[in-house]
Amino acid sequence: MKKKLLSLLLASTMALSVCGGLAACGEKKDDGLVIKVWCPDGAITAYEQMVKDYKTAHPDETKDWNVTFEAKGEGDAASAVRTDPATGPNIYFLASDQIDKNVAQGALQALPNNYVTEIQARDGAGAVDAAAIDGKYYAFPNANSNGYFLIYDTQFFTADDVKSLDTMVTKATASGKKIIFDYGNGFYNPTFFFAMGVGLGDTASNNEITLKTDKGYEAGKTFLKYFGTGANGAFTASTGNNSVAVGFEAGTVVAGVMGTWVNENNALYNMADSTDGWSRERIGFTKLPKFTDTTGKEYQMGSFMGAKYCGVNPAKSEAAVEASLALANYFNTKENQIKRYIATGDCPTNIEGAKDPRVTADPMLAALAEQNAAGGHMQLVTPDKFWEGLETFGNGVYNGETTAANINAAVDALDAALRTKAE
Repeated sequence: MKKKLLSLLLASTMALSVCGGLAACGEKKDDGLVIKVWCPDGAITAYEQMVKDYKTAHPDETKDWNVTFEAKGEGDAASAVRTDPATGPNIYFLASDQIDKNVAQGALQALPNNYVTEIQARDGAGAVDAAAIDGKYYAFPNANSNGYFLIYDTQFFTADDVKSLDTMVTKATASGKKIIFDYGNGFYNPTFFFAMGVGLGDTASNNEITLKTDKGYEAGKTFLKYFGTGANGAFTASTGNNSVAVGFEAGTVVAGVMGTWVNENNALYNMADSTDGWSRERIGFTKLPKFTDTTGKEYQMGSFMGAKYCGVNPAKSEAAVEASLALANYFNTKENQIKRYIATGDCPTNIEGAKDPRVTADPMLAALAEQNAAGGHMQLVTPDKFWEGLETFGNGVYNGETTAANINAAVDALDAALRTKAE
């Protein structure tokens, strides 16, 4: 963005007012100012209504706007935009661990000071701080839902059962049932390492790797304790966001570790409403259980947690960037974050929005908040080698390649993988 535009934005609390209309910014075209938005499919209708509301409230400034939407989730959108910002959308949504990558590729516009002041006043400090790099803020906090918790069948497990992973494993194994846990996914399988205070170099709290320590080796042995029985044990990997719903309905699954996406397109609730013997009340949500290491010491399972953001692509004209900043800011007011929650189940980052009775009454979000408080580990910059190394480690244990005889060597190999920088 040119210095002229930045100075104008910094001098005004409403970005669009500085130009006095889009034509003055040099973006007037026969088809108006085109603003392309990428957002998750389930949120499109809500955001389309927000655009109508904004245009109604600002008729003169938006009379030439042509806002279009395309369904693209946070992960796909972030990677696609940084591949070629010039052909990407004007506004898109991304997760916290993608911010640094997109900034490096020139795919995120730094927020002018007036918008920084707004997000600092209205959004939770953790979500706001995660959008900052070298003192600049690069995205509007949007949703506090990028974490996971325990979903369970209350007719199989009691509320006391799910406090202990050992109890859950014993009961599930005895009945030939499965617990869904993505043992080969680096988003989920660091839980034991986080819980036991082992650094993995993910830079969420620091970039120290402490795997080759007594705690690191014990965490590896503990992972082996739970997952080393492979397919013959209690755990199975998910096959998609609806895998818990499918497993519950089939009677093969009694619990799962997953986030709000478990109810994508209302899959979990639809199953409960339409399946004999099930109801929404039968589905339990709570924080992850505690586990014991191989010496009998107890720990609370840890988890990644992170936020979702709304970003603006700077590889566009001054007028397009300016308008996009104003619209993205509007998308993330208290009222509009609640509208997104109603559409997708994503918890607002807005401090007051998160206190809304509709949000606080949601059992999934209550479980997420409980887990974040008990063992949440903020996800920020996470290199690709992190995911690859943990995938190899987890799959090796589950597939039987890693045993008690070579678990320390597997931990050493994980240490080496995490220290390898992406090329």
